[in-house]
Amino acid sequence: MQNSARSIELLAPAGSLPVAMAALDAGADAVYCGLKKFNARERSDNFTAEEMSKLLAEAHSRKKKVYVTFNTLLRESELDEAADELALLSQLRPDAVIVQDIGVVRMIREFFPELVIHGSTQMALHDSLAVRTAERMGIRRVILERQITLEELELLAKRSSLELEIFVHGALCVCLSGICLFSSWLGGASGNRGRCKQPCRRLFRSDRGKEAFYLSSRDLAAIELIPKFRELGIASLKIEGRMRKADYVADVVAAYRKALDTNDPTAALPLLDSTCSRERSLGFLTGSSMNHLIRPDVPGGIGQFCGRVKRIFRDGFEAELVSRIHLGDNIRVQSASGSEGQAMTVLELRIGNRSVRKAFPGQLCRILSRGKTIAPDGILYKIGETRDTMEKRCRNLPLQKPLLDLDLHLDASALTIHPGLPGAPEWKYELTLNHAETHAVSPEILTSAFRIPSDAPFAAGTIRTEVDGSLFLPQSTLKILRREFWKWTESAMDPEQIRRLAEAKAEAVKNHRRHLARHSFSAEPPVVFLAPGDANPMPGAAVARELPGVFSPEEECILPFFTPETRIGELRDQVAELVRNHVRVFRITSLSHLALLEEWKDLILKTAPPLPVANSFAVEELQSLGVSVFHGHIELAESDLKELHEKALLPMEQYVAGHPVVLATRAGLPNVKRLSEPHGETFFVERCDGLSILYPRLPMRQETLPGLIPVFDLRRNKVPPAPPVDFNFTRGLA
Repeated sequence: MQNSARSIELLAPAGSLPVAMAALDAGADAVYCGLKKFNARERSDNFTAEEMSKLLAEAHSRKKKVYVTFNTLLRESELDEAADELALLSQLRPDAVIVQDIGVVRMIREFFPELVIHGSTQMALHDSLAVRTAERMGIRRVILERQITLEELELLAKRSSLELEIFVHGALCVCLSGICLFSSWLGGASGNRGRCKQPCRRLFRSDRGKEAFYLSSRDLAAIELIPKFRELGIASLKIEGRMRKADYVADVVAAYRKALDTNDPTAALPLLDSTCSRERSLGFLTGSSMNHLIRPDVPGGIGQFCGRVKRIFRDGFEAELVSRIHLGDNIRVQSASGSEGQAMTVLELRIGNRSVRKAFPGQLCRILSRGKTIAPDGILYKIGETRDTMEKRCRNLPLQKPLLDLDLHLDASALTIHPGLPGAPEWKYELTLNHAETHAVSPEILTSAFRIPSDAPFAAGTIRTEVDGSLFLPQSTLKILRREFWKWTESAMDPEQIRRLAEAKAEAVKNHRRHLARHSFSAEPPVVFLAPGDANPMPGAAVARELPGVFSPEEECILPFFTPETRIGELRDQVAELVRNHVRVFRITSLSHLALLEEWKDLILKTAPPLPVANSFAVEELQSLGVSVFHGHIELAESDLKELHEKALLPMEQYVAGHPVVLATRAGLPNVKRLSEPHGETFFVERCDGLSILYPRLPMRQETLPGLIPVFDLRRNKVPPAPPVDFNFTRGLA
């Protein structure tokens, strides 16, 4: 196998330990997975600390990697618990932590620097400016927005210095990553908290009276573009699917492994054809695929269409099959309306009065449903096939040993080693070393020599090495140093100290929060978001307007939350023109804007939706990046806003009235102006600069909390909303 075949990492999803093992067996170079909390797939099985320890030990023994997802927004009240989880991860030491919340980025960087940070696609990182901001924040790899084209990716790759990771296969969110409020609005289950109910897959009625699946996209399968991704130097190809079972993950991984190793994507297509998925596409990577990504006439359920429900019984249902199902298969019965389906394992099959192991197309079969509520008009999908659960194998996996960090310093007189443990003494071995004209010992040689041996009570953590000068260190002496140091560790160090160190770091986070006192701020006028050309109906209010427009000196400019890489220059020119016209206040709605505005030093920066700010660590991070006023995240409940206000180091705004963007997509939607879902909620569809944007017909209205700056979003209202609560969207970050 050529080395180039392994130059791109193949990254697989793992919702459980058996799925992770299946992915590694099938050829994944790395897996990504989450603990039980604070990850964007909380409805998956996820991992206990013990299971994660086993996976890390197994993966690292195979020279493979594990990335842990910590990619949800955190409320202020959750920061202490989050610190405990990060302390656990600092002991386990995955190869990276995938993060959405910029507050978590700051927490890791300041208190858990041993953890490597990858920026989640939920951070809405879609251009080279965002990558530059991420690098400034200490992020080592960026997982790009899925709604970028191949042309934009090519430009972005040339202009970016960080590692880039892209999704190449699996389900696509129709909304731009990290800004979707659709599930929150319709059901109080936040997609920013890993609890999305996928309302975009439902049946909607348009203003033309037709019912269809207007927001349900095809799946992504970019296997044919692997040679192009290799040419662009993409670091990692990511498969979506932490809710999927082992059979699906293993088959998809095997297909992409074959395509990478042979550099012949077509040879792997038969493997993909055997997987249970929606109709495949190139996603947003090409204009043609983007425009035809949505098929309104096709239900949005995942899986292989197997049949339709014909009758409902007390303990099950009867279905007419169009493809085979077998005992042990995983199926889902989806309502024809597109509402959330019922998933189950086939435990009993009957044809007439006869029990069978399998049923075939054309047959009427009875399936035991075990108390599940089955839709009378249900559509039957096979979402997984029976496969070895690997229960015994997973049970017998060894735990990872505690990780030990070492700081090595070599000079002509001694080798000194500081173990990364609280209270542990340093180890010092006196030497007399000569200057080396050639063959000087390097930090790399010394680091390699002090890799932790397999029989040690520790596993290898981070080894940092310094060598003063050009020194000759004989190999025989190096062996003695290594042997004496590891002999010393047996009595001088206790693995339990590592746990205590992690706990001390978590306590440092909590102490920081306890001593974080909110500054007092002078009263601020309300803020009104207006569309260009609208008059300000609220005298004395600060007026913020979107690009493009003509601004007077006291007005603010709201920057667009999505700008393709190909139009960065155009946006920069617009900003330069506004600055020349004395506009000094800019509203940032994306992390891209922090890098965009760097060249102008006298600007005032404030945040605006959809950029999420949900906790005090996020406020601190924005303050360090030059922001002077922040907008509390729109999904925060009243209690969350109050707690955040108590700790915020900057003036805080609250969205009190308006029609927020609940969904925005580059996908080609049918030509409709209004969509209504089965429970009566209606949304307006507007097209703006390459995006289709959904706004709710009903406004969000809530009381202004004391001390917060009220924000009235009148971009769809011509009259300021009345102050009493009329429609409360803010159910909290559920």
